[in-house]
Amino acid sequence: GDPYYADFITGEGAILPPDIFPGGGPTALAEFFGDHMVVNGLIWPKENVEPRSYRLHLLNGTDSRFMALRFRAVPLGDTDLSNAGAAIPFQVIGSDQGLASGATQTDMLLSEPGSRYDIVFNFAGLQGQRIIMENIGGDEPFGSDIPGPFLYGL
Repeated sequence: GDPYYADFITGEGAILPPDIFPGGGPTALAEFFGDHMVVNGLIWPKENVEPRSYRLHLLNGTDSRFMALRFRAVPLGDTDLSNAGAAIPFQVIGSDQGLASGATQTDMLLSEPGSRYDIVFNFAGLQGQRIIMENIGGDEPFGSDIPGPFLYGL
């Protein structure tokens, strides 16, 4: 029932032996682009924090999705970004290669599949607001166009 199966297997001329694949397959998908992220086993997790800096360990555990992550504040009762402010800056202090020699301030983090980043996010001065981590990366290749340089400011 996978809409991409024909292009992925049969469209490439692959022959699945019926004695090994009695149902015809598919046996695997090269990529999966779901529409919900899971964080520590939860979709839409939340955590109450104090107004101070926190070190966060981020892992892009996807098999295919590149993400462009940023943090934005909304009023406490809001659950979407329609009333959100500008992206909030944070410090990147490490990656897969270990801790950086110095912190780098940014308001967006590009994260590739399997990557790990250590960041410091300061919640001071944000009391009474909800901070939402937003992925502005595209759903390519299946959900939309590939984002151009405008997205990443290149």
